[in-house]
Amino acid sequence: MMNKLEYITIPIDLIDPHPENPCLHPDEQIVGLEESYEELGQFRSFVVWKRPNGRYTQITSHGITQAMRQKSATHCRVEALPEDTDPLKVKRIMLADNLHAQKSHNDNAMLAQLLQEQKDAGFLLSSLGSDDESLRQMLGALDDDMLEDEESAPEEFGSYGENIDIEYRCPKCSYEWSGKPK
Repeated sequence: MMNKLEYITIPIDLIDPHPENPCLHPDEQIVGLEESYEELGQFRSFVVWKRPNGRYTQITSHGITQAMRQKSATHCRVEALPEDTDPLKVKRIMLADNLHAQKSHNDNAMLAQLLQEQKDAGFLLSSLGSDDESLRQMLGALDDDMLEDEESAPEEFGSYGENIDIEYRCPKCSYEWSGKPK
């Protein structure tokens, strides 16, 4: 059961990092987070723990908070846990926030498409946590996968770009295709 959260905007200088945060944020990541903050602003609230001295202990989003400080942000939106929240529960929230994210897997084709779209629109990939080289490698790996798939296709399938006889035409929209009609 979650303690009642208070949704507030507070001065960023009242937030102290959790002393047991297991995640380290290298300079390269902070630079990317600074670019993200400049381009997108604070797009999600942080979870903090209200302390009796009028300060708050950071529970989530340590890296972006550090980047916002370096960009001279003065206030941020937070979800504040009450002072009486069990300290072990606070640590469990911090761990869950960090560890669950590490277990996700990317759909690399979708990720490459989304990154290419952002790059084509002129946005910095570093502000999204990526870079041009990572996108190039991702696209190269996808091309290699497509070649392997094409090489392993049964002989009766045509190759990409090969003229294939059209078997059907939609009478309403004139869409053409081959294969079984539905």
